[in-house]
Amino acid sequence: MPADLGRTPAGTATTQSALGRALLDVNRAAPEVGARIVAVSPDVSSSTNLAGYLLRRHARPAVTICAMGALVPEALAAAERLDATGFGTDVICVTGPDLLFRALQARRGLSGAPEAILDSVFAAGRAAPMVTVLDGHPRTLAFLAGVNQVPAAHLGVTAFGQSGDIDSTYRYHHIDTDSVIGAALDLVD
Repeated sequence: MPADLGRTPAGTATTQSALGRALLDVNRAAPEVGARIVAVSPDVSSSTNLAGYLLRRHARPAVTICAMGALVPEALAAAERLDATGFGTDVICVTGPDLLFRALQARRGLSGAPEAILDSVFAAGRAAPMVTVLDGHPRTLAFLAGVNQVPAAHLGVTAFGQSGDIDSTYRYHHIDTDSVIGAALDLVD
């Protein structure tokens, strides 16, 4: 852990906000340490205003899967299988797409929001083709490919009213593990 994070906090903040800021500072000052920190509580990751975090890191990613909500287990399963076939995979857990969108707008000069989260979560040196997946509309996370201008595939729900067990419903909407893998392979082949 670095002795100095290059910033002295001022003012007051909630514990959750301070933790979020400390995690961002650690990621910036010591990425090798930040890579070993995992927030296991969705509560903490969303309430610290992190907007997203690297949930699974590969030494040399060939593809990045950005997942939100209920689809994180499918993303992790897909990453394991992709790794086994020789395609190293990072997984980013998106907890606040609005914060990420505002940060991207700020980078383009269209907002005054802080943009440091983009460099922390989507480091340019780790940029790889991207698959986004969520149990909502696929366009919700489509803007993430613009952070580092990478090729992308966006998976999500575009028709509503279907019912069934989770596996069948995910398969129907092409947001199951096999569909995530297929989208990733289409990008890297």
